[in-house]
Amino acid sequence: GISNTMIMAVMERRKETAMLKALGFSRKTIITQFVIEGTITGIIGALLGALIAVIVIIPLSKYGIDFTSLFSTDMDIGYRIPLIMRPGFYWQSFIVIPLLAVILSALSAFFPVYKSGKEQIADLFRRA
Repeated sequence: GISNTMIMAVMERRKETAMLKALGFSRKTIITQFVIEGTITGIIGALLGALIAVIVIIPLSKYGIDFTSLFSTDMDIGYRIPLIMRPGFYWQSFIVIPLLAVILSALSAFFPVYKSGKEQIADLFRRA
């Protein structure tokens, strides 16, 4: 989802890339602009995702989801499965996963603009 959104956002803006090249911006400047934009988008998405996850997981880890109305006793399929299921709550996940999401969004913004940065201005306008 993240990479698809970022790649499409960059690919849809080929005309903007061509215009910046025509105005004399260097390839490095254009790439930097798009990567910063992708990183900021990733940071906002990661923070919102982490906030929603905390709002959902904290009550679920305390109360769980009660499946007792569906089954009369604990299920036994070689090991016991409790009827009230609770998610694991690991703080490390709230650091690693958003960080990886930000890195992925920055890379997803980098590769298409890097590719279009190699093309001639006329080709970019023609295919935009």
